[in-house]
Amino acid sequence: MDAVRKVYARRCREHTRPYPGIKAMLAELGSRGIPFAVLSNKPDYYTRRLVRELFGRFSFAAVVGARDDVPRKPSPVSARRVAARMQLPPHLCLLVGDTPTDLATARSAGMLPVGVEWGFRDRRELLDAGAAVVLARPSGLIDLA
Repeated sequence: MDAVRKVYARRCREHTRPYPGIKAMLAELGSRGIPFAVLSNKPDYYTRRLVRELFGRFSFAAVVGARDDVPRKPSPVSARRVAARMQLPPHLCLLVGDTPTDLATARSAGMLPVGVEWGFRDRRELLDAGAAVVLARPSGLIDLA
């Protein structure tokens, strides 16, 4: 694992790019005063680094990755903490994700589970995993916010 971590530390940005439309969606949310955050099971250091390097001009309410002192998704602990940092009750939050783990996290945290087709799973798998809605494009999130 140490060797993998060393390689990843050097190469974590090598093939990492925002999906098309993500930056425009974040800009629109920001212009409307709608808070947004990142919650990842990727280690916290890399989550923060990637968000800073890829999305530095955006103002995130929170950027949270996996840490040893907090249970990972699908535990609702981190998701609820992010909601608290946004000063919102969980039932007013959307948790947007591309995996069944993300959707399970949303449900266990009391948030609306929103699946996205531009990630790693298709519409059917996301619906089967409990997505209340599945978006085809990032711009679709604006209509839900």
